[in-house]
Amino acid sequence: MASSNMDSSNVNVSIVSEDSDNKTISKVLEEKPTINCTITSIIQEELDQLKQMILENVEKAIENGDSLEELESKTQQLMETASKFQTASYNLKRHYWWTKHKVKIIIGTLASGGVATSLIFLL
Repeated sequence: MASSNMDSSNVNVSIVSEDSDNKTISKVLEEKPTINCTITSIIQEELDQLKQMILENVEKAIENGDSLEELESKTQQLMETASKFQTASYNLKRHYWWTKHKVKIIIGTLASGGVATSLIFLL
């Protein structure tokens, strides 16, 4: 069983070994280097996994940043294209409006001119 001894300056955790002597963890680790190696290797594995996870997250963040920049560029191009389309469609609408009204003016002029010409000949 483990017990703890509290001092005013530090805390020592004691381990009861097979021969019932109280020993601190550091003394046990000094006497049994395999435990120290095992703990160190476990901590090192966890650190390696954490480092790998951090690297993957950084790579994903960079990819997302690139995607955002690409999306922003495409959005800007789309806005420019939409503006050009709007201007072109307005100009085309205006062009056909004038064409339609020119034809009406010409037909009206011819019709009124024809009537006026007939009236002149009749008088």
